[in-house]
Amino acid sequence: MRTFSFMQEKGLYGLILLVLLVKSPVQAQDFNFPSCVGGIANHEFPAILKEAVMGNINITATGASPTMTIENITYTANGVEFEFCSSCSSNETVLGININASGSTVTVSGTPAPEMDNLQFTIQAQSGGDICQTIYSLPIARKPLDLVMVLDRSGSMECPPGDYNWAACIAANFNDSRWSKLKTAINLVATKMVEEAIPGDRLSIVLFDGAIKTSASVGVDAAMLTGFVASTDAAFEAKVSALMDDQVQPLGRNGTAIGTSMKDAVNRLPVDDNKLRVIMLFTDGEQNRPPNVRDFNPDLGKYVEDGGPFFLNNGTDPYTINIFTVGFGTLPYAYNTLLLNMASNPLTNYFSTTTGNDGTFGTFISTGFVNEVFSHNSPQNVTERHGNAAKGFSEKVTINNDIKKIYLEVQFDREIGRLYRFSVWHDGQDVTQFAKKIRMLGSAAIYIFDQDNLDRTGLKIPGTWELRGIHQDPLSNIQISDLQNNYTFSATADDHSLDMQFNSGADKFKPGDKVQPSVKITKFGKALSGAKITAQLIGPTDDVADIIALEEIKAFEPSQDPDAGSLYTQKLGKLLQSNPDYLDKFTDNNPTNTISLSEAGNDGTYSGEFQDELTLSGVHNLIFLIEHIADGDTIRRQKRLSLLVRPDDMDLNQSNLEVNEVDNQLLLSITPTDKRGRRLGLGLNFHLTASGANIRSIQENLDGSYVLAIDGNLSGPGSIYVSDLPVFEGNLNQLSCYAANASFFKKIECWLWGLGLPAWTIWIIMLLIILILYFLWRRFSES
Repeated sequence: MRTFSFMQEKGLYGLILLVLLVKSPVQAQDFNFPSCVGGIANHEFPAILKEAVMGNINITATGASPTMTIENITYTANGVEFEFCSSCSSNETVLGININASGSTVTVSGTPAPEMDNLQFTIQAQSGGDICQTIYSLPIARKPLDLVMVLDRSGSMECPPGDYNWAACIAANFNDSRWSKLKTAINLVATKMVEEAIPGDRLSIVLFDGAIKTSASVGVDAAMLTGFVASTDAAFEAKVSALMDDQVQPLGRNGTAIGTSMKDAVNRLPVDDNKLRVIMLFTDGEQNRPPNVRDFNPDLGKYVEDGGPFFLNNGTDPYTINIFTVGFGTLPYAYNTLLLNMASNPLTNYFSTTTGNDGTFGTFISTGFVNEVFSHNSPQNVTERHGNAAKGFSEKVTINNDIKKIYLEVQFDREIGRLYRFSVWHDGQDVTQFAKKIRMLGSAAIYIFDQDNLDRTGLKIPGTWELRGIHQDPLSNIQISDLQNNYTFSATADDHSLDMQFNSGADKFKPGDKVQPSVKITKFGKALSGAKITAQLIGPTDDVADIIALEEIKAFEPSQDPDAGSLYTQKLGKLLQSNPDYLDKFTDNNPTNTISLSEAGNDGTYSGEFQDELTLSGVHNLIFLIEHIADGDTIRRQKRLSLLVRPDDMDLNQSNLEVNEVDNQLLLSITPTDKRGRRLGLGLNFHLTASGANIRSIQENLDGSYVLAIDGNLSGPGSIYVSDLPVFEGNLNQLSCYAANASFFKKIECWLWGLGLPAWTIWIIMLLIILILYFLWRRFSES
């Protein structure tokens, strides 16, 4: 095994990427007998794309009919070359690429694995005493990225994390707002896009409230608001920063148009199977400006209800757009479900905070999201830790071998980065000055170290790294004890050798289910055995929606302002106004639900099961901690997945159902409650599927009860849904069977239905009862 730098310069990398990729068979530089005899030739193919089906490469011989053999195969990953085989067989498969020698022809085909950077193989052709050899090199590059970030700039983004009091938010310190946290995260994404950039990578931004914002202040480049800007642009970071800084208080004041903004984002990404097409949606609120993304089954979250419908994905590889959704805040179940179903992969592409009382969404965007976008296995999160830096902080992390680049990053809950002096240490030595790049933001700092930059110092990336922050309070009137110095530290390794595939056992959960975490780990395509892996499940300590619905509030008049949010959000804001620590009681600060995963088989899979069943609905976070120590090398990785636990199945017997008719208007009153007696709470939207009936209006009450005004008759087959939860399915005539105000005759009719008898049998039974009474009366009279 030997180490070398392969295509380090982006210019050469770019030239290779710009070669037109053809999927029809490619005729390679062939063997021409006898002129090829007398030395080893070299041939380099145009680059092919990772994870894309390559066009077959055919290598043949002319002038003779020699026997072709594969003499040697090597491949590179992260700048390190590995020998796959020498004196190979006639048919070898290397990380998705097959090389087959048959007679006078060698065929190269397949789909390169994401960890591959380059493949090199030696082919020998022999005819009699004549021998020819050629060393072939096949560069492998990732697809260029087209990223559209869809960012919510509605008025609620002026609120700080954990605050839902709309009236107070609009007068609060904008530097502590959710928008400020989002701005920091997007700037960090821009920095990493520059660092990971290849020619063809581009970014577009959709800013939305009740409509899409397409203009900027004088002097601010607004090109990104309607089109794309290349991340290789020398001013890329400055353009992103200026655009985010241009969004000042007050933000939007006319609602949240998720459907319109997502439709615009999709339209910016034309079909191109040679591109990574990605959309990231960030929102802290509920859509309330049509057209909406469909928010009930079937096809929940899959299209915009705009006459078409307009599908967010056509679902056909390789043209599918990779959609990520990030929700912030204590959103009602229906809206978390919408975001989950919009995400292309509900396990890795959806993120939401458990209670909305923290700033972890910023770290997810700048690390988790970025790591997922650029490839399956590079970059990777080594660790994520939280703390309080009132007296400074020190965070250490161990980086393993075969790493060429690391990111050390800290984000604060507030814009207090200026109060700290940062330094980076490696194995006890201050190496701050050797950073390839340092970027300081109001509430964050990021340090990037690259092995190419460290080579001149004699330092190597592997080892123990430490990020220190010393409080240097430059403003004498700011007291350390008065500051909320909460921070999140994260370390990311640019690792092309390690591949991890995570699973939670299911895409969706409900109370009574068990979470079954698993992870498959390979290094350079081979199973990684002997790892120590733990999984931790963190969820709310109580059912937030149910508790909030049951809370009593006096003298509360909900606002009709669309930016004030749903009744759910407004009631939560009122509760927080009287008790700023209200959400803390739902937060598990000392989670103990941790298990160890066991190695299963010999393919690098580790699995386990949490013994306790899920009991509470809401957002849970599943955290994997991975450690592998062997041959003096320590590998550590961390992964966070957001799991949405839906409420249990509906129980109409506990849902206070009533069916009334007032002034010729059918009214259906209901307090949606599941089998465990938990209310689904506020912020729900009902959908009726029936022939000749529809919901005219919905009245929502503070206690989680609703009154549905229905036009038409509830009869025949149909259903009522809340998001993906069926409230009722079947013959709508039977819905009133569950009504607390059902008449005596209705209850008998329902009893007959329960026995499987048609409703008209009630009249036969009534007639029989009358006849029996009549004969009894006759007999009594005669006696």
